[in-house]
Amino acid sequence: MAPLKVYVASATANPETKYRVQRTLMILDGLGIPFDSIDITKPEHAEQRRFMRENASKKGPNGAVLPPQFFYEDEYLGVCPIHLL
Repeated sequence: MAPLKVYVASATANPETKYRVQRTLMILDGLGIPFDSIDITKPEHAEQRRFMRENASKKGPNGAVLPPQFFYEDEYLGVCPIHLL
């Protein structure tokens, strides 16, 4: 298990979120950075979804925590800067 965890959503109606998630994963893969992708839309990841929502501080315009969110082990790193995407 890699220490870098990226919380993502594979099923989302928001095209901006979908684009950010896809682009983020592509960049990390391209750079060869080891990471674990945690899909918060899957029922079996309910506990990880709760963890992300409770520990992430960067919220979207409606106050919800939107993926992708980055953690190093359990330390919150933030979101990927938009200009990189």
